[in-house]
Amino acid sequence: MTSASPDPSTPPPDRPYCGHGATADDPVGCCGIHVTGYTACLAHLDETDRAAYLATLAPGADVDHRDTTFTTRLLRRLLDALRDPATGRPHLGAARFGGATFTGTAVFGGATFTGSAVFDRATFTHIAVFDGVTFTNDARFEGASFTGAARFDRTTFTGSAVFRGASFTHTARFGGASFTGFAVFRGASFTHTAWFEGASFTGAAWFDRTTFTGSAVFRGASFTHTARFGGASFTGFARFDRTSFTNDAWFEGRLSPAPPGSAGRPSSTTPGSAGRGSSWRRTWGRWSVAGGWCSTVRCSSNR
Repeated sequence: MTSASPDPSTPPPDRPYCGHGATADDPVGCCGIHVTGYTACLAHLDETDRAAYLATLAPGADVDHRDTTFTTRLLRRLLDALRDPATGRPHLGAARFGGATFTGTAVFGGATFTGSAVFDRATFTHIAVFDGVTFTNDARFEGASFTGAARFDRTTFTGSAVFRGASFTHTARFGGASFTGFAVFRGASFTHTAWFEGASFTGAAWFDRTTFTGSAVFRGASFTHTARFGGASFTGFARFDRTSFTNDAWFEGRLSPAPPGSAGRPSSTTPGSAGRGSSWRRTWGRWSVAGGWCSTVRCSSNR
């Protein structure tokens, strides 16, 4: 199994780590954290020890598999050990997957995390499926890398949802997702389509300095608290039609040109109603209309 090995110049972790595959050129080897009671990470335990560890798990257990490499099969075995027989879905307590590498399809769909879920710096090389997941505590994906499609449709984030600096190379879907706490996408990059259609943001939503290279679709999304898009870059097709902003919305910068065949600059710049074929800015209630795609945007804050 491939090791999650750092660059040779990278110092070893300041905690017990696996070390599998260490060589003269790579004296650190695998950085995966030891499974409790063993001297290897979950990926490099022998089969007898791995089966013994998995047998100790029960629904709601805390897990710590930082810097561990997961194949599709290994992740499935871990989640099966945590599956709640009453619901048929995985139930994790506090889950630490920071720096982990998922080399195959990573399917967490329908799982419940009742403790904090940490995926900071995690790498997903194939499809990452978090559809219908419930995070009842904070969910952190800071600096995570999604090379394949990332699916968070209908996911519930009750605590903070932190995607600061995350990179999405393929389609990222957050359709119908619910963000009750603080949603942070500051500095994230979306190379392909970013899909937030119908998402609801009850807490503050920060998309400052976020880069949208492909289409950015916020159609029908709702922002109840402050929404910040300061310094965001929309290179592709941006849609905010039927989006509602109940509180202050900060837009600075310029949206992409309107798609071929759409209407040109709208005749009205009434706050809260930017027309098709417009890019726009709103800072403490001030709007300017210049060119892009926004339709029936509703704002009720009037500071």
